[in-house]
Amino acid sequence: MPEPRCPHCGCPLAELLPDSVHPSAEGKVGYRRCACGAWLVEIGGIVVGTTGLARS
Repeated sequence: MPEPRCPHCGCPLAELLPDSVHPSAEGKVGYRRCACGAWLVEIGGIVVGTTGLARS
């Protein structure tokens, strides 16, 4: 299985610290802020959703 990455910039998920982790029926749901500015939503180490890129 390939290493999970940010779909916007390709940054490896393992390099990003989780900002928030919550239990769910599917396992742990984590929210991470990527270096590119996007928020990533992950379940079990798989990115399942993102926000758009932050604008400066």
